[in-house]
Amino acid sequence: MHFNPSELAKVISLADGLIRELSARAPGYEAMVISRLTELVAYLSRLCRDSSHSDRSTMRLHELVQWLDDNFREPISLSDMAEVANLSETTVNRYFHNIMGLTPWQYLLNLRIDKASVLLEQTDDSATDIALSCGFNDSNYFSRQFHNIKGITPTAYRRGYREKRKMLFGGASKIMKR
Repeated sequence: MHFNPSELAKVISLADGLIRELSARAPGYEAMVISRLTELVAYLSRLCRDSSHSDRSTMRLHELVQWLDDNFREPISLSDMAEVANLSETTVNRYFHNIMGLTPWQYLLNLRIDKASVLLEQTDDSATDIALSCGFNDSNYFSRQFHNIKGITPTAYRRGYREKRKMLFGGASKIMKR
């Protein structure tokens, strides 16, 4: 079990109180020892429960991320995400943001844009076809979001990628012909 600094300080304080009672053996110390020991055990029990709850939530979010990776092409609602994670919509948003650093929607959008980037690099499919195959139902929305995230339009991204590739590998083929 791992403790954060404030939890560790509390455990040490409770244990110190227990040790002081045992050492002093003042009248009624047996009752105080039982009381301090009960308080320490209860506190540790709560920490274990909170830790296992957090671990379960992390596992649920891991399953949700895997599900999003597998289903990014499909229309997905927050309700779908909550159902997959077996959490409320509010809890999905909060946990996802706390653990991943962004909302589930931001994650899904970034995932879709990343998948679209690969298709722009590796296929000759139109930007509209790529948008549709990556879960966007509007190619204009796709282009705007792609530009917002990558700082460049999908068409310019493809052109730039191919120019870099041609420079790198086009020059290599000339060298190899010598």
